[in-house]
Amino acid sequence: MKNKALIIALVLVVLLGGTGFAVYKVLVPGTSKTVVTEEEIVEILPPVDASVIVDVVKSKTAADTVIMSATGLAGKMVSVAYELTYDSQ
Repeated sequence: MKNKALIIALVLVVLLGGTGFAVYKVLVPGTSKTVVTEEEIVEILPPVDASVIVDVVKSKTAADTVIMSATGLAGKMVSVAYELTYDSQ
């Protein structure tokens, strides 16, 4: 008799827990993932003098490396800003 009461109590607890979980899932709204998009900031730079020549060559000694050289600066520039994009295989 005690065994039957214990089994019935356990079944009721499991059913009550399952029902509570189902009600919670229905009533509480799910978290939606917000998509974040980055805006690319475009900085407009003044044009470079035509005497400036930039050369980009793949390095013969180091893998995944390029060598960039700029000639014709002649002390006119303090720094050089660049952006390098590539497609990988």
